[in-house]
Parts: sequence; C-alpha cells; structure tokens
Amino acid sequence: MSMSDVFVIMIELFAAIIGVIFVFYVFTTISHDTTAIQTFSNSGGDLTIAQKGPESITILDMGVAIILFMSGIVSIALAAFARSHPLFFVLSLILQMFFVMISAMLSNIFFAFTQNPVIASVMTSFPVSTLIFGTFFPLFILVISVIIAIVQYSTPTQGGMSI
Repeated sequence: MSMSDVFVIMIELFAAIIGVIFVFYVFTTISHDTTAIQTFSNSGGDLTIAQKGPESITILDMGVAIILFMSGIVSIALAAFARSHPLFFVLSLILQMFFVMISAMLSNIFFAFTQNPVIASVMTSFPVSTLIFGTFFPLFILVISVIIAIVQYSTPTQGGMSI
C-alpha cells in the first residue's frame, strides 16, 4: 500500500506544477495586456486582481515543495502501520526501480517543457520547482521509496499493526 503512495505523489505533483505554470503564464499575459484587463471590467478591483495574480501564484512554488516533502513524510509514517511480510521486499525493490525510472522520465519531460521559449521566461518565477523537478526529483523518489521499504518491512507483523 505505501509503495503505491510514491506513484500517486509523483503524478499528482507533476500535474500540479504544470498546471500552476500554465495559470501563471495566463495571468502574466493578461496582466501585461491592458486592453484585455479593461475588457474584464471597468472597476478597479478587477484590475488589481489581474495585476496581482502572478505574484499570488508564485507562492505555490514553495507550496509544491512543501507538499512534496510532507507527502513523503506522511507516506513514511503510514508505512509503519501497514501489515507486510518480508517476502514482498523483492516486489518492493522492483517497484522502486520502476518508480525511479518513471520519475526520471517525468524530470526529462519537465526539462523539455521548460526549454520552450515561452515557458522558459515564466520559469524564472519558479526556482524551487525547477530545482526539484529538473534535478532532484528522481533522487527524492528513490530516497522516499527506500525509507518506506525499510520502515514497512522492518516492523514486526505478528499481532496486527505495530508502531
């Protein structure tokens, strides 16, 4: 059960950061185009929201990093409560190799995505996500997977759940 958490964390956070980048790009495009802002509404409140939108979205850059690390910590804590048998450790190693390969592919996809000239100008506002998903994502997945496997398969299984 806990090894599948790693896959869910990978896919959800990768999709989230791509979505955040697109939303940031749309907000920056709208905020730089004053005619588009004026067609929204004549009130000053909408103008302020359209101009402050990109600043608000960059907060999510650090949020993605926090969510990634907290998800890893929660998965490790939940691995201690999962009932498992040491026989399944071999399957866990195979899953770890698969997850590291998938995370390396996602990291390469993210790198290719950020090489687009339009997106490259936006990525300067997301330094933490660029560092995590561009460089350390496969390493993070490997470390979390190994720790989950150690915690899950080193706890005694007799008598139900153990702490």
